[in-house]
Amino acid sequence: MGGLRFELDGKSISGFETDKAKALLVYLSIESQRGCQRSHVAGLLWPEESEERALHNLRQTLSSLRKTLGETAGNPEFLMSDRDQIQINPIADVQVDCLIFKKQFQKAMAYYQNLNGNGLFHLRLLQNTMDIFEGEFLARFSVNKSVLFEEWLILRREEYNLLAIRGYNLLSMYHEKRGEIHLAIEFGSKIVSLCPWDETARGRLIRLLAVNQQWSAAKKHFFDLKRYLNEELGVSPQQESLDLYKQVCLASEGKTSITSEFKTISDQLPAILTTFVGREDDLSLITEWIIKPQIRLITITGPGGIGKTRFSLEIARQFTGMFEDGVFFTSLLTANTPDQIINLIAESIKLTFGDQSSTQKQLTDHLREKKMLLVLDNFEHLLRDELNVLFVDQLIGSTRNLKLLVTSREVMNLVQEEVFLLSGLHYPLETNISIAKAHFYDAIDLFVRRAKQKIPKFDLNEHNLESIIRICKILEGLPLGVELAAATLCEQGCDDVLETFENNLGALATRMSNFQTRHRSLNAVFEVSWEMLTYGLKEILFNLTFFLDGFTAPAALAVAGASSSDLAILVSKSLIRVNHYRRYSVHEAIRQFIRTKSVPDSQPEVLYEKHAIYYVQYLKDQQQALLFEGQSKALDAIQLDFGNISLSWFWAVNQVRDDLILNSLDSLYHYFNIRSLFEEGISWFQQAIQKLEKTNRQDGLVLGMLLWRLGALAYPTRNDQLVLSSLLRSENILTNLKASAELASCRVHLGWAYLRDKDFSRSQHYADAALTYFNETNDDLGLTQAYLLAGSIENRQGRYHESHPLFEEAYQYCKNTKNLRNLVVVINKLADISCYEGNYDHAIKLYEESLQYSKELNDRYNQAVMLNNLGTIFHVRSDYERAAHFYQESLLIAKDIGDDDGTALALNNLGELATWQGNYQSALIYSKEALEIAKKLNENWTVIVCLNSLGEITCGLNEFKASREYLIEALKRAIEINGLDLVARVMINLGRVYQLTGQTDFAIRFMEAGLYHSATEQDSREKAKRWLEEMQVKLDTMINDALMEELISGDFLDQIILTEKSPDLKAITNSLPFVPQIDPSPLLD
Repeated sequence: MGGLRFELDGKSISGFETDKAKALLVYLSIESQRGCQRSHVAGLLWPEESEERALHNLRQTLSSLRKTLGETAGNPEFLMSDRDQIQINPIADVQVDCLIFKKQFQKAMAYYQNLNGNGLFHLRLLQNTMDIFEGEFLARFSVNKSVLFEEWLILRREEYNLLAIRGYNLLSMYHEKRGEIHLAIEFGSKIVSLCPWDETARGRLIRLLAVNQQWSAAKKHFFDLKRYLNEELGVSPQQESLDLYKQVCLASEGKTSITSEFKTISDQLPAILTTFVGREDDLSLITEWIIKPQIRLITITGPGGIGKTRFSLEIARQFTGMFEDGVFFTSLLTANTPDQIINLIAESIKLTFGDQSSTQKQLTDHLREKKMLLVLDNFEHLLRDELNVLFVDQLIGSTRNLKLLVTSREVMNLVQEEVFLLSGLHYPLETNISIAKAHFYDAIDLFVRRAKQKIPKFDLNEHNLESIIRICKILEGLPLGVELAAATLCEQGCDDVLETFENNLGALATRMSNFQTRHRSLNAVFEVSWEMLTYGLKEILFNLTFFLDGFTAPAALAVAGASSSDLAILVSKSLIRVNHYRRYSVHEAIRQFIRTKSVPDSQPEVLYEKHAIYYVQYLKDQQQALLFEGQSKALDAIQLDFGNISLSWFWAVNQVRDDLILNSLDSLYHYFNIRSLFEEGISWFQQAIQKLEKTNRQDGLVLGMLLWRLGALAYPTRNDQLVLSSLLRSENILTNLKASAELASCRVHLGWAYLRDKDFSRSQHYADAALTYFNETNDDLGLTQAYLLAGSIENRQGRYHESHPLFEEAYQYCKNTKNLRNLVVVINKLADISCYEGNYDHAIKLYEESLQYSKELNDRYNQAVMLNNLGTIFHVRSDYERAAHFYQESLLIAKDIGDDDGTALALNNLGELATWQGNYQSALIYSKEALEIAKKLNENWTVIVCLNSLGEITCGLNEFKASREYLIEALKRAIEINGLDLVARVMINLGRVYQLTGQTDFAIRFMEAGLYHSATEQDSREKAKRWLEEMQVKLDTMINDALMEELISGDFLDQIILTEKSPDLKAITNSLPFVPQIDPSPLLD
C-alpha cells in the first residue's frame, strides 16, 4: 500500500499510455470479486462524456491496457470482457496488497472483543498485516476529470485508513501495557499522521511522550494540534486537551507527575537467557488457538529436548500485556501431588493462603474471574496419579476465563484438551544448498547462534556447511541436540563433532552449570521417559528400534509384537511418532538411546529374521502390481519402506537365504529400473552375487536370475563390459538349468546389448528366440519386450517403415497388460516414427503422453528422454525458447541420475540449438563437452551426433577445414556401424561444406544422396531441399537408396572422404559412378 505500483514476478510494469488505464486496472483489481458493468466503469472514469463517447474511450483504454499487459505478462486472457461486463480473469494469480491487508486484518481480529482494551487478538498476524500498510491507499495518485473515480478512491482510502488506525491503536495499547513506551509512541505517531485532527489520538500520544519524559515533543504535538484545528477546521482544542497540556507543563517542571492511561502488566516469567529461534508457523498456529474463546486447555507435547519449555515461554512472553490479570509460569518439576501443584501455582501468582478453607478452594476462588494465562511446565511425571489430572480438569471447570498452557511428554487425555505436537526445527534434506539459503533453516540458524556464543568469530562457510547440515539432519532438528552439538565446538571442529556422535548421539553433553541436570545430555533427557515405562513397554520399544525409516501397525505387530494400544501409549508418551498416514517412527536420538539399554527377553537375531520375512513378503505382495496395472502405487509403497527393505535384503544376503532373496528379487529389480536407481541396484545385486560365489553357489537359479537383472540395470549406465559379461554368464547358467522363462528374458536384454554394439545379426537372433518362447507361452509382458527389441533393430538400421508394425504389436500387448513402464517406452518409439514421417503434432502428443506416465512412475531416466525429444521437435519448429527449456530440464535430470549418455545428448542438442541461433561460440562449448563425454563412454551413436554438430558449428564459423575433419570422422563411424540415418545426416552437412567452398557438383551429389534415402529424417530432408534450391537444383519426390549406396560402396569415399588431404579432382572424377560437372579449381579448406 502507499503509492501505486504494478509488478510482475518482482519486476515493475510500465508503459501505461494514460493514468486512466492505470485507474481502470486498479478498479478492476479491487473489485475483482465480481464483474463490473461496462456502462458503470465508463461513467466512473469519464463522467463528463456522453455514454457513447465514454464507452468508446473505455474500449480504447482496454485495448491499450491489454497491449501493456500482453507485452509484460504474455497473457492475453488476463482481462475478460463481453458486451456488458469487464473483469480480471478469476483464475489469474493476482495479488492486491490492500485486499490482502483487509483480509489479514479481519482474520487477526476474528476473536477480538473490545472489553476495556483487554480483548485477545492475533498479535503476530496483526504485526505482519500492519507491515503491509506503507502509507495511504494510492497516495499522490489522482485522475483528471474523473470526479466519480476520485470519490470511489476517497471512500476506499478512508476504509483502509480506519483499519490501519484501529490496528495501530491496538499495538500502541499492547506495548503500553507491557511498559514498552517507546514502541507505544511509535504506533501512536502513525495514528496521528493518518488523522491529525483527532484530539483523542493526539492526547494519547502527548501523554505517552510525557510519561517517557520527552517534554519538548509532547508540547510540540499540542501546538501542532492547536494550529491544525485552527487552520483546517477553524476551532480550538477541547478543554480536555488544554488540561493535559497544563499537566505536561507542570510535570516537566517537577511539580506533578503524569501516568500512563493503562496500568503496566508486569512480566511474571522466568528470565530468558537466550534468543528464541524460528518456529514462526508453530507460534502463529498456537496463538490462533489461545485467542479462541472456546479453547481453555492446550498441552504442548513432544519428546524430551524438543523445546517445549522454551516454546511455552516465548508464547507467554508474547501474550504478556494482552491478559488483564497477567501471564504466569509454574514449573512442576518438584511436584508429585495436587497439593504440591496448588502450592507451586500460588507461589508463582503471588497468592497467600489463609486458614478458612482448603487451598484448592482458595485457589479456584481467586482464579474464578481472572483473565489469565497460566503455563504449567513439565507435567508428564504427574500423569501417574489420576488425581493430578483431575485437579486440572476441576480448575478449568471452576473458572471462567483462565487459560492453561501445559507442557508434557504425554497428553492428559481430557475432553477439553487441545494437543499441540511440537516437532524438530526445520532443516534441509539435501547438503548441496547455498550458504544464503542455509540461513533460512531454523536448525542451522540455532546452531550458528549458539556456536557464536562459544566462538564469537564462528561463521557459516563452505567448509563447515555440509557437516552442520548433516548434524541437524541426524538430530532431525531436535533443539537440545543442536545446542549441545554447537556447545562442543570449543573442543572439536564441525567435522569432528559429526564423526563423534554420528552413531553415538549419547555423546552429546554439556558442562555448562546452568543447564538443568536432566538436560545436560540427550541420554539424561531420555532416561526420564525410559524409567516411566513398564517392563513390557520397554521390551516393545526396544523391538521397535529395529525398524528403519518408520513402520506400520501391522509391521509392528508382526515384528515387534506391538499391539495398536501399545503403539498408542508410546505415542502419548512422545517416545514414538505417528503421522497423518498412520505411519509410526522413532526419533533417531531416541532410537540410539534405547539400543544402549539391556532388555533380557529381547532376541536380536530372531527380530532380524522376523523383520526380513515380513518385508520380503511385503515386496512379493507388490510384484503383480509392478508387472501389470498399479505400478505407480506399488513403487511408492516400496519407496515408503525402503529403509526396512534394505535392512531385510542385506540380512537375507548375509545369511545366504536363497528363499528370501528369490522372493525379493523381481520387485527390487523393477523398482531400481523404473526409478532410475541403476547404480544402487547394481551395488545391491553385486554384493548378493559375491556372497553366493563365496558359498560355492555359482550355478544356481538365484545366481542366474541375479546376473541378468544386474546386466539389465548396468545397460543404462553404459557399463557395456558389465552388461555383456553378466548377461552371457546368466544365459549359460539358465540354459543348463532349463529355466526357460528366465532365459527368454535374459535373451531380450542380450539383444539390446548387441544392438547397442550394432551387431544386428546377433541382436536379431536373440529377438527371434525370445519371440518364439513368449508366443508359445502366451506371455504378453514378454511379447511386449521382444517386439520392442525387434522394432528397435529395424529402426536403428534406418528401416522405419519396417519398425512401425513391430512397435504397434508391442503397443497392443502393452494395452493388454496395462504395464505403464512398457507403455512409456513403446509410445516413445511410436513418437519417433511420427517424427520421421514429419507428423510433429502427433509426435508431440505421444511424447507428452509418455512424459506424463514417466512422471507418474517417477521414472526420471525416461523423463529425461521425453524432455529431450520434445526439445528436438520444438527445435526443428524454430521455437527456440521452448526447445531450450526442454533441453535444460533433460540435462538437469540426466546429470542428477548419472546418465552420462543422456547428459551428452542434451548438451549436444543445446549446442545444435545455439548453432541455429547463430551463437557459435556457445555451441562449440556445449558440443565439445558432449563429445568428450561420449568418447569416454565409447558410445558410437552419440559420438557421431556430436561430431556432426561440431561440423555444422565450424561450418557456420567458416572454419571449413575443421568442419570437414569433424564430418569425415562422423561419416566414417556412421558407415562402420551401418547407421544409414546418420550417414544421410552427415552427408547432407558435408555437402553444405562443399557448397560453401565452391564445389557445387560435389555438394549436389552428397545432398541428393542424403535427401532421397529412405532412412533420412524429416528435418535433414528439409535442410537438403533448402540448400539444393539455393543451387537451383530441380527436386524429385522419388526415394532412391541407390545414390547413397553407390557412394558408400565405391572407391570415391576412400579418396575424398576418408583422407585428410584434398586429392586431385580429376582422378576423383574418373572414379565416380557418375560424371559430375565440377569446377576445376582446388577444394577450399
